[in-house]
Amino acid sequence: MVSLNLLTHLLNTPLLIEYFRKNDKGTAQTRVHEEIFLNAVIPFSKEKLFQYNNYLNPELKKFNELKKQVDEVKEKINNILLEKLIS
Repeated sequence: MVSLNLLTHLLNTPLLIEYFRKNDKGTAQTRVHEEIFLNAVIPFSKEKLFQYNNYLNPELKKFNELKKQVDEVKEKINNILLEKLIS
């Protein structure tokens, strides 16, 4: 699976447009593909990414809260073990 950061980076850079230009043989088909990419793929992908991000944010907040609680419990356990070890 592609990471969210990588996907965002790819959508915000002209990598594919650059690919089209480098491989342009002067054909109309390449320019049509470029236009399709510019006008359809990028806006659609950004919208989907935005929707995914909106879904993911509350889930990440829940996860981070649970992780924080787990870390607190680990710290308490480590402190208890350290006290037992010292005494």
